[in-house]
Amino acid sequence: MEFIILKEKLKNALNIAERVGGKKSGLNILDKFLLRTIDKKQIEIKATDLDIGYTAYLPAQIEKEGEIALPIKIVNDFVSKFQEETIRFKVKENNLEIIGKNSYSLIPGTTTEDFPIIPKTERKNKITIKFKDFQDSIERILPVLKSSELKPELNGVYFYLNGGYLKIVTTDSFRLAEKTINSFKSSEKDLNLYIPKRIIQEVNNLDCSPESDLNIWYDENQVEFEIENNFLISRLINLEYPKYQEIIPKDFKVEIILSYKELFEALNLSKVFASRINEVIFEFDGKLTCLAKNELIGENKVILEPKTIKKEVKNFKIAFNIDFFVDGLKAVEDDEIYIGFNDSEKPSLIKNPKDESFFYILMPVYV
Repeated sequence: MEFIILKEKLKNALNIAERVGGKKSGLNILDKFLLRTIDKKQIEIKATDLDIGYTAYLPAQIEKEGEIALPIKIVNDFVSKFQEETIRFKVKENNLEIIGKNSYSLIPGTTTEDFPIIPKTERKNKITIKFKDFQDSIERILPVLKSSELKPELNGVYFYLNGGYLKIVTTDSFRLAEKTINSFKSSEKDLNLYIPKRIIQEVNNLDCSPESDLNIWYDENQVEFEIENNFLISRLINLEYPKYQEIIPKDFKVEIILSYKELFEALNLSKVFASRINEVIFEFDGKLTCLAKNELIGENKVILEPKTIKKEVKNFKIAFNIDFFVDGLKAVEDDEIYIGFNDSEKPSLIKNPKDESFFYILMPVYV
């Protein structure tokens, strides 16, 4: 096998291949990626850890066909440090020769016969969205997604269709985030996919154009993401997603609209004085007081004037984990922020008062 390829295209694919495979495991073949030529115009790269499979097709100038399995980390490290725009790969007797203008390198490889077969979906059902809409949705729910490792049964993202809208949801049982996408194409009227978080994060990290279409193929057991000749596949989570709609609050004790900037700055100050349980206390009596106390450090109090008071009760008091609350603010980020506060046994809600496509709910803490 021998071919010439642009370094940048190869580097991007190898970065993904190393994240997917390339990890320490009991199977040496999983530390390698499969490299082969396709139809004299492309090379194919495959990597897997048996949970996720990755395939990429890259244009190349093929001079001789063939295939080989190579150590992902070593090849990726080398390519990332290689300074020329194009790279010549040559395989001879299961060794990879990398030839530059003034350099020659050799990396031992193996035959491909033991490399696992990466499955494919049946390619019957598909939903298509813009990559920028996918990334915007995942970035908003990402803080909740990262913390769900504590509960494996919640370790994923739920995609479903409701009333002509695509809903993307995740929860860690302490908080929940939902993003609605209006613009998409679906081959089916019904959709319920519970997708492992790891493949969601890998797709979100792809270096693709925001305007590219992201095709999500699925069947009863698997989901496959396709964009710009990159393919990532994983099994679906075989669990019924919790009926989260039942916990979304419909009524609140206090409803206010605040300056995002003022509230964010107040909470940043509060974090300095937060106690070991990392809480911020909100008190409301016409104005919102943000209070943080720590016996060893001291205390901090910031009083904020709401822009709008939609509903209020006297002498209202509640506390939240300050990091969880700030995560909700960052996901909404705009000039103004709406907060619907409830009592200590019900979740409160954060959203943009001018955008109904996203909301974030979280449970209070006891102090």
